[in-house]
This record gives sequence, structure tokens and C-alpha cells, in this order.
Amino acid sequence: MNIWLLIPAGFIIGLVGSMFGIGGGIFIVPILHFGFKVPLHQAIACSLLTIVASSMMATMSKVRYGITNIRLSKALEIPSISGAIIGSALVGAMPIGILKVMFAAVAVAMAVDMFKNPVKVLAGGKERVYTAGGKDDAFADSFRDKATGCTVRYQVKNLKWAVPVSLAAGFLSSTLGIGGGVINVPLITNVCKAPIKVASATSSYKLGLTACAGSIIYFGKGYIVPDVTIMSVLGILAGAYVGMNLLLRTKAFYIELLFGMLMVGIAVKMVLSL
Repeated sequence: MNIWLLIPAGFIIGLVGSMFGIGGGIFIVPILHFGFKVPLHQAIACSLLTIVASSMMATMSKVRYGITNIRLSKALEIPSISGAIIGSALVGAMPIGILKVMFAAVAVAMAVDMFKNPVKVLAGGKERVYTAGGKDDAFADSFRDKATGCTVRYQVKNLKWAVPVSLAAGFLSSTLGIGGGVINVPLITNVCKAPIKVASATSSYKLGLTACAGSIIYFGKGYIVPDVTIMSVLGILAGAYVGMNLLLRTKAFYIELLFGMLMVGIAVKMVLSL
């Protein structure tokens, strides 16, 4: 296939990845491997670099507008990386079919919880209200929602549960190759009870740090394909910029609705791949 097609493909992936905080690796790897016949390890290496690019573009603006909760990201990063290391060590020894079924069940449960607020709003109710944190709450934060013009103040809850869930998320991400963002966003939204925009921004920040470490290893092994990577990054940077601006200007319940649909789609894909 024509390598120039990677630019529009990257644009779409960057838009979706930036808006939902999922990085885009779950899309770019199969497109490169099956569509452009790039060997799998080289496709993964390219994917990691595109995630770094997308994360940088998204995070710059999200930090600027105060949406990213960097303290929360740091708290969840270590258990997430630990889970990924454990998953990498055990890959091949685990019953992947059972893991896929378990992930599909969790994904559907998370999607149902994600749908609650949009359904209530579409039925004429009010959007979810968040509890402002106290001065001593290290993870409490606020941001100006450009979609509503209001300041959203929130506190992070259930951190003692979020840490082991983040460990499990890293494990599943590593063993199933689904990308951490797919788990990070519902984890921060459903478990930590943070706004969906905070979850997306914080997930983008987390993914960039993790992918940066992985890309260095792949670079050292010589898996980087320069022309494929450059074309992909160009498209993804443009898409990430547009996606980031859409996130800032879109009402939260629409993002929750779309992300819930994405989770259901991934769950169906997992079941069909058994």
C-alpha cells in the first residue's frame, strides 16, 4: 500500500487517541501489520513512538488548561508498569482465552457504568456533580470546562483500590496487547470518580511516559522503520491537535457515551477473537 496513506490514517488515530486518552496503539499496530505488511515488532516500535508524539501534543494543551492530574498519574504509573513487567514475564504461560473473557466482562461492566451519566442527561436529568476536595487533599484539583464555561472542582476517591486495579491494568495491557489507555480512562473515571476529561488527559500523560521507555528499548534493537514512523507521526500529531481541541469543547456526557461504546466494541472484539 502507498505509504502516504499513513498520514490520513494517522490523523484519524491521533484524533481518537487524543480525545479519549487511549494513545492509539490498539489501532496503529494492526493497520501497520495487516494493512502495510510491516513486521509485528517493527509495527509495535512505530506505535510506541506515535504514542509518545500524540501524548506530547495532547498533554501540552491539557496541562496548559489544568485538566491533567499529574499527581494522580504518578501514583498510578508505578503499579501500572509493575503489572506490565509481570505480564511480559508470564506471557505464554497464561491462558489467554480466559484473560480475554475476563477483560470483556470487565469492559462491559465499565461501559455500563460509563453510560449512566449520559443516559440520565439524555433523559432530561442533570449532569454528574463532583465533590470538591479539601485543602489537605493532595489529589484534589479543578479545571475550567470550555464546553460549559464552568469551573469543575473534584477530588480523587478510592485510591487504595485504584492502585491494585492499575497493577491489573498493566498486566492485562501487557498480556493482551490492548494498550493501557483503554483501561486507564475507565479506571480513573469509575474507580477514582474523576471527570472523564481529567481521565483522558491523565491517561495521555501516563501513556507517553510508558511508551517513551519502551520505544528506547525498541530503538536500541533496531526495530524503528524511519519512513513508516515519520509518516505515521505526521498524521497523528495533526489528529492529536484536533482531538485535544474537541475534548476541551465537547460536553462530558458525550465523551462518556462514545467511550462506553468503544469499550463495548473492544469487548465484542475480544470475545470474537477466542
